Amino acid sequence: MAAAAVVVDRESAELGKSLLTETDESAELEKSEKKPAASMMWRLFHVTCFSLAGFQFLIGAILVFPELWRNGSQKEIFLYNSGVVYTVGSIFFAVADATEWWYFRDFSLGDDLNFFANIVGSVLYIAGSYYGIPSVERTFWEILLLWAASATVVLSQTLKIMRPSWGSFNTYLKRAGYPTFFLDFATALGASGYLAGTTCYLLPEKRRIQTHYACRDTGIALFFFYGASFFLTAGLIMIYKYFFYLPHSHHPTNFGPFLWFYNA
Repeated sequence: MAAAAVVVDRESAELGKSLLTETDESAELEKSEKKPAASMMWRLFHVTCFSLAGFQFLIGAILVFPELWRNGSQKEIFLYNSGVVYTVGSIFFAVADATEWWYFRDFSLGDDLNFFANIVGSVLYIAGSYYGIPSVERTFWEILLLWAASATVVLSQTLKIMRPSWGSFNTYLKRAGYPTFFLDFATALGASGYLAGTTCYLLPEKRRIQTHYACRDTGIALFFFYGASFFLTAGLIMIYKYFFYLPHSHHPTNFGPFLWFYNA
């Protein structure tokens, strides 16, 4: 009888612990729903900036394929245009990231740091892309800055998915939903493409040429194209999330830090 009582007590304790955990998770979920949803105008502004950035990166990746200029004298023109569109795309990423950070800065559990890290990554992309323009080319700094930018975004997006401040991946899915997961994952894959490509560039030129096809010019361009494709895919997922998954909202939302005086 005593043994049976001990078993019952243990089961009761486990049940109580389980209920307490579920209560805590429910409380966190309830807390996450207290912030008013962003307005449709805010969503349109944010997704436009992000998607334009992904599109610019895709164009920039296509322009660096050596097959386009290898047999002609147009190499500098293609690389110039690539550097310009990468710089413009990086600016759009920075605006999108800063807008998102401003919206979440006083709310989410650790997300403000993730969003700020993305801003840092975008600023590094701007600097690296600018140094990639032939007329101001600084090859070492271009590659180093692009590598650092990509590594920063990969780390930030990985932490978004892991969500250590939320306790578990399941809690993340409950709070954020599958579209957010696929959005974060696609963005991480996009940055990983540029991380792989710039890592190849960091190899000594002689060793890089002698290595596998992947680390030669065309292989690196493919890495960039792969990364840009996932950035653009993330933009498409964001469109679905904002306008077909989340409930519509007309709650006035501040457009800071760029349009801090405007609510829509």
